[in-house]
Amino acid sequence: MGAKLTNIYSLEFSVETADKKEGKEFKQVWFDNMTRCNEPVIKNYRGKEYTRISYVPDLKRFQMDSIDDDTLALLEKRVY
Repeated sequence: MGAKLTNIYSLEFSVETADKKEGKEFKQVWFDNMTRCNEPVIKNYRGKEYTRISYVPDLKRFQMDSIDDDTLALLEKRVY
Protein backbone atom coordinates (compact mmCIF):
# COMPACT_ATOMS: atom_id res chain seq x y z
CA MET A 1 0.00 0.00 0.00
CA GLY A 2 2.92 2.38 0.61
CA ALA A 3 4.01 2.59 -3.02
CA LYS A 4 0.43 3.01 -4.23
CA LEU A 5 -0.22 5.90 -1.83
CA THR A 6 3.09 7.49 -2.78
CA ASN A 7 2.03 7.26 -6.43
CA ILE A 8 -1.36 8.83 -5.71
CA TYR A 9 0.27 11.79 -3.92
CA SER A 10 2.98 12.38 -6.55
CA LEU A 11 3.24 14.58 -9.61
CA GLU A 12 5.52 11.93 -11.14
CA PHE A 13 6.18 8.36 -10.01
CA SER A 14 8.56 5.97 -11.74
CA VAL A 15 9.19 2.23 -11.30
CA GLU A 16 12.18 0.49 -12.85
CA THR A 17 13.23 -3.08 -12.21
CA ALA A 18 15.46 -5.66 -13.84
CA ASP A 19 15.41 -9.43 -13.48
CA LYS A 20 18.66 -11.21 -14.28
CA LYS A 21 17.03 -14.66 -14.44
CA GLU A 22 14.37 -13.61 -16.97
CA GLY A 23 16.73 -11.21 -18.74
CA LYS A 24 14.17 -8.40 -18.76
CA GLU A 25 14.03 -4.78 -17.65
CA PHE A 26 10.72 -3.00 -16.93
CA LYS A 27 10.00 0.71 -16.62
CA GLN A 28 6.75 2.65 -16.22
CA VAL A 29 6.00 6.26 -15.26
CA TRP A 30 2.77 7.77 -13.88
CA PHE A 31 1.90 11.48 -13.74
CA ASP A 32 -0.49 13.88 -12.01
CA ASN A 33 -1.48 11.85 -8.96
CA MET A 34 -1.71 8.61 -10.95
CA THR A 35 -4.24 10.01 -13.44
CA ARG A 36 -1.98 9.46 -16.46
CA CYS A 37 0.74 6.94 -17.28
CA ASN A 38 3.11 5.97 -20.02
CA GLU A 39 2.93 2.54 -21.57
CA PRO A 40 5.29 0.14 -19.80
CA VAL A 41 8.62 -0.42 -21.52
CA ILE A 42 10.01 -3.96 -21.33
CA LYS A 43 13.43 -4.61 -22.82
CA ASN A 44 15.94 -7.42 -22.85
CA TYR A 45 18.53 -6.94 -20.13
CA ARG A 46 21.88 -8.47 -19.23
CA GLY A 47 23.15 -6.92 -16.05
CA LYS A 48 22.70 -6.79 -12.31
CA GLU A 49 19.23 -7.03 -10.81
CA TYR A 50 17.84 -3.83 -9.38
CA THR A 51 14.67 -2.02 -8.44
CA ARG A 52 14.41 1.77 -8.44
CA ILE A 53 11.43 3.83 -7.31
CA SER A 54 11.52 7.59 -7.77
CA TYR A 55 8.88 10.24 -7.31
CA VAL A 56 8.15 13.95 -7.13
CA PRO A 57 5.71 14.59 -4.27
CA ASP A 58 2.68 16.82 -4.90
CA LEU A 59 3.51 19.27 -2.13
CA LYS A 60 0.44 21.43 -2.78
CA ARG A 61 -1.76 18.56 -1.57
CA PHE A 62 -0.03 18.95 1.80
CA GLN A 63 -0.22 22.77 1.80
CA MET A 64 3.57 22.94 1.31
CA ASP A 65 5.81 24.89 -1.07
CA SER A 66 8.95 22.92 -0.24
CA ILE A 67 10.16 20.21 2.10
CA ASP A 68 11.49 21.71 5.33
CA ASP A 69 14.52 20.33 7.18
CA ASP A 70 12.46 18.47 9.80
CA THR A 71 10.33 16.71 7.20
CA LEU A 72 13.41 15.81 5.17
CA ALA A 73 15.10 14.35 8.26
CA LEU A 74 11.99 12.27 9.01
CA LEU A 75 11.84 10.97 5.43
CA GLU A 76 15.53 10.09 5.46
CA LYS A 77 15.15 8.25 8.77
CA ARG A 78 12.24 6.18 7.43
CA VAL A 79 14.11 5.33 4.24
CA TYR A 80 17.01 3.87 6.20
